[in-house]
Amino acid sequence: HPGNILIHNNSVKVSDFGISKLTTEPSIALLKLAGALEYSDPIFLKKMGKYSRNKSSDIYSIGILFWQISSGRCPYRLKNFEDEFDILTFIISGNREDPIIGTPIDY
Repeated sequence: HPGNILIHNNSVKVSDFGISKLTTEPSIALLKLAGALEYSDPIFLKKMGKYSRNKSSDIYSIGILFWQISSGRCPYRLKNFEDEFDILTFIISGNREDPIIGTPIDY
């Protein structure tokens, strides 16, 4: 999430995306607390506790971050979700935010 973007001396660094080092079995509550639920890859969310994050997880997370930078808003905030489980269900069901107007189709 945006808290993982560090700027120092005109240099941008991306710090750890995952919270997997905090616990061996992350929970939805922990992901929410860390602000990582919206940035977690669907396979990880489906198989939580049985799947380790990998490079693909990081690529998914940075894609969500790029979407946020392009849109100027946090992902899934304009949807009418009642709680984190609604967001979780939305993501693991294969749904995503709408593409930003003007984004080339190849992206």
